[in-house]
Amino acid sequence: VAGAVLMARHAAGLRAVVELRRARVDDSERFGAHTTWRVGAGTPLGRTTRVLGAIGTAFREPQYIEELLAGGAAPVDGLIAEQSRTWQAGVEQSFVQRRLVLSATYFHQTFVHMVSFVGVPGAGGFQNADHASANGWELGIRADLSDALRVSSSATILDARFDGTGPNTGGHLLRRPSLHGNAGVVWQANRNFSLCTDVTYVGRRSENQIYT
Repeated sequence: VAGAVLMARHAAGLRAVVELRRARVDDSERFGAHTTWRVGAGTPLGRTTRVLGAIGTAFREPQYIEELLAGGAAPVDGLIAEQSRTWQAGVEQSFVQRRLVLSATYFHQTFVHMVSFVGVPGAGGFQNADHASANGWELGIRADLSDALRVSSSATILDARFDGTGPNTGGHLLRRPSLHGNAGVVWQANRNFSLCTDVTYVGRRSENQIYT
């Protein structure tokens, strides 16, 4: 695989920032050339509000195990690379001289030719699904309780399903929990010493023995 990456940043005045976060060209002997990119932008609205957005594309080659029938060694003919497009838009609101910051971001991702397992482990195989989508919200809060103590928490609410007319239509995408969250505390005792703790919650998700 050969590839190249370009990154750039442009500030419109001193307020709005537009970034070409990634422009990449990959050339695979098996799956051909793919160009992917990602652009982000952000601008303040007043002194305490900031809006953010991004849009981009991606692709993923089938993994080795996905090119074999479950439990066997016969290659699956016809698998092609997944392609996806993502956009997101969010807002960040600060209070009390940024000692309290709330954020919310909505995201939407669509997949074409997603590689998915059809059947049960030992009696099935991998195919390219027609379409799939993943959309939801990312919510966050950060509070500086003092100059030394910060607490933060975030949560992701996700709905990820197969679309189209394939055999997995309506089913949930693998390994994508409908709810994921974490909370953390950081205590900065001095310039050279700090303590932190973090708790993560992962909700129910669809699994497959092929990947575990």
